[in-house]
Amino acid sequence: MANDGSGIFDTMSVWISGQTGTVVLVESISVYAEGNITTISSDSPVQMHTTILPENADVKSVTWSVAPSEMASITSAGLLTPLQNGTVTVTATATDGSGVSGSVNLTIDIQSGLNDEFADADNVINLYPNPVNHKLFINNARHVRNVEVFNITGSIVITAANQQNDNLNIDCSNLNRGIYFVKIITDNNEVMTFKIMKQ
Repeated sequence: MANDGSGIFDTMSVWISGQTGTVVLVESISVYAEGNITTISSDSPVQMHTTILPENADVKSVTWSVAPSEMASITSAGLLTPLQNGTVTVTATATDGSGVSGSVNLTIDIQSGLNDEFADADNVINLYPNPVNHKLFINNARHVRNVEVFNITGSIVITAANQQNDNLNIDCSNLNRGIYFVKIITDNNEVMTFKIMKQ
């Protein structure tokens, strides 16, 4: 309205876009592993899932985390990879700003056995103990030329050469806890791979 006392006024319409009504936030998140398992007994990745309520929540995406991180890792898609035995807590947190999260405890109990053996034409190559704390022993190793230890990312962490000794030991005391792969190369270029766990 004009302020000169004439009483003249005009109107204008304003259109506001992007408003869709009340936003429905997440109220609860339930977390569970594929098959509803609570114990992981192998080192294979396990898919994690969520049940989100209410069902009509506008944003159902979550961020994943796992603790302690040295026992397992998890991707943004919820794929959990066990690294060592113990109990881990897997948490999914809503991304809609509600602050809601859900979690589940899982037990990792990878049974790798006490010994790993490989039989060739001349002898049985034996690795022990497994899991290992300090030294890994390789018996009947006289035909072993080289030993390489890899971590789960494929990086070589230990290399050792054998001078036709019948028994060989590998110092694993400086390795972090987790799963490793031992590659043995024989005199005739035969390659054997063993899985071990460092405690």
